[in-house]
Amino acid sequence: MSISALSELAIKVVADMPTYPPENVVLDKLRWAWEKLLDQSELWREDLTSIDAVEDQADYTLTPSAGVIIRVIEVKLNDNVVSEEGYRMVDTQTLRFEESFIPSEDSTDGIDVEVAISPDINGTTGPSWILNRFYEGMVHGARFSLYKMIGKPWSDADPLKQATTLEEALFNAEIAKAITARRDHRTTRSTGFRAFSRTKNR
Repeated sequence: MSISALSELAIKVVADMPTYPPENVVLDKLRWAWEKLLDQSELWREDLTSIDAVEDQADYTLTPSAGVIIRVIEVKLNDNVVSEEGYRMVDTQTLRFEESFIPSEDSTDGIDVEVAISPDINGTTGPSWILNRFYEGMVHGARFSLYKMIGKPWSDADPLKQATTLEEALFNAEIAKAITARRDHRTTRSTGFRAFSRTKNR
């Protein structure tokens, strides 16, 4: 099957539940699972558009095509890899070179950065290949998060309480698979999908 939006998985999440949670709650839990898988696996990676180096300038703005940067994987200055001690992120968008690593001359497209990305606050975009490969993990993760809610009709029944551990284990197994897949696949640009608007339930 081909998935183009997280919302398409909602029916799979509630398929075996005797009581259906509200749709906005299900969608929020799907988003939670999506964010957690990407945060822990760092599978969504991108080579950012090259940045012009400026003599004696320490700070540079990083702009991914979508989402939020969660970690800098590698920085190159004039095709030379900069050691991790040579830079740091001062916020989610600003890369700062440490004093001894600041560019000593102007250089067009002199800075190359690879980053790991997580969905933004709306959780509306991401690589479609990851969603299609790991959609079962999204279902397990959403069910786990729903089952562990306290005092809800869909989580109070004993069989569902017992299922929580299983769904958590299956979700964690999918995260482990995503970590393994990271070694075999690099996302150089985002091929996104549209999911749904953010809700306040968590």
